[in-house]
Amino acid sequence: MIDERSQAPLPGAVVTLIDRNGERRAEDIADSVGHFRLVPPEAGEYILQALQFGYERARSPLLSLTTEGSASIELTMQPIPVGLPGLEVTVEKMAEEFLRPFGHTPASLGLRWIDKEDIEKMPLQVTTAGVIKWRAIPGVWVASADPGNPMSGLCVTFVRTGHRGCALVALNGVPISVEEAGNIDPYSIEAIAILRPVDAVTFFGTQGGNGAVMIWTRRGGR
Repeated sequence: MIDERSQAPLPGAVVTLIDRNGERRAEDIADSVGHFRLVPPEAGEYILQALQFGYERARSPLLSLTTEGSASIELTMQPIPVGLPGLEVTVEKMAEEFLRPFGHTPASLGLRWIDKEDIEKMPLQVTTAGVIKWRAIPGVWVASADPGNPMSGLCVTFVRTGHRGCALVALNGVPISVEEAGNIDPYSIEAIAILRPVDAVTFFGTQGGNGAVMIWTRRGGR
């Protein structure tokens, strides 16, 4: 998966194999370097579809695939312009695409799903850590990355799982440092999804071993 403008890889893109009847037959999520792997259930003609928050949907031409051997296919995605009408709806739809492989939806996450409306109802928050802490999610501990500096970053820990390290933070599908996460303006956030370690490992590999905090912002927001 490649950004059409920057030619940079697009980790986190949801890639689906669709048959001629429009049925989804396989699905994968692009890894940290934009690679994905899909195996057709049978020989035939298929289309690849890719979805990623902040980008227009990408679709390949009709492909003739077999169940043997392998083929390298590159998909490019066009960024959505800032201020595109319906962006807020797109965020939730894209989140559903990210969460579906884990058997989750925004609704099934319960308190671990925080959207823009939730944030606007909270008392004044100056940090993303403050937003998540205010949510009071059972089993989730929120602190600064540096205990001696409350503004140093975002550290989310799942205290009931034995995982004591800080959860990975991903901004619009791309992993960022806990320090960068601490600098995100809470009021630029469209949605937050907090994934337990068992789900985060499926999504991000060993990087997600302590869980993950998925943050979606308005395009370009920090």
